[in-house]
Amino acid sequence: MTLDGHRSNDDQPYVFVTENYGQTWRSLRANLPTSAGSTRVVREDIKNPNVLYLGCEFSVWVSIDRGASWTRMNSNLPTVAVHEFAQHAARGELLAGTHGRSIWIMDNHVLRQLSTESLAAPATLYEPNVVIRWRSIVSRGSAGTRAFAGENPSTQARMFYSLGRRAQSAKLTVTTLFGDELLDRDVETTPGLHVVEWDARRSAAGRRGSVIPAGDYLVTLRVDGRIHMQRLTVVEDPTLPPATQTEETQMWEEALQREPEEETVSAGASYQP
Repeated sequence: MTLDGHRSNDDQPYVFVTENYGQTWRSLRANLPTSAGSTRVVREDIKNPNVLYLGCEFSVWVSIDRGASWTRMNSNLPTVAVHEFAQHAARGELLAGTHGRSIWIMDNHVLRQLSTESLAAPATLYEPNVVIRWRSIVSRGSAGTRAFAGENPSTQARMFYSLGRRAQSAKLTVTTLFGDELLDRDVETTPGLHVVEWDARRSAAGRRGSVIPAGDYLVTLRVDGRIHMQRLTVVEDPTLPPATQTEETQMWEEALQREPEEETVSAGASYQP
């Protein structure tokens, strides 16, 4: 429960919780600063009850330990009051209803996986987001539109991991389920939460690799000799008819088959005795 006292000239943040159906209440203010402004709404994550979202007059805050501590997560959200949250059950997105700045959407799939234990562990690899292969349409240019058009959804894979202490070495790879390597990258070794973004294309020497087809892939994080694994899923654009989805999958598979030959030709063309 939140208390909004700004009409009484009280802009302090107030948030409370009851664990016994209202018989007793305790404050969850913890480390919330006065600068957060008056509180408007608090919501529990639909999948992880320890994750709380708090909308205030000037910012949004999140707790991964059921209110014992709070972290501001405005990112690119403007300084605006947030009056309500909604959560997409299937997509794992958090929707914030603001005062005068429309609706803002955040992918919170990793937030609901966080805990004080996972962040304190030497290394934790979190489940990646599902990658949707949205089909791009070539733009012919225009003078603009009367209707607001937001940013296109991302087609990148975002792979989060956390380190509880500094590591000597850390490497992240993505492979097919048969062991074919698609990505091999040295990653950050400093303590904290990190993300590796990948365009879901095969690595190719000297050029942009081909897009990988829909299916399941294996993400592996190697930290100081220890291995952590998660499954990465890529799906077709759901707006495409089934026949078109099948055609695009066949096209990507053919591109994968041609890739070794193209790399050989590319290497030969660049060779200068």
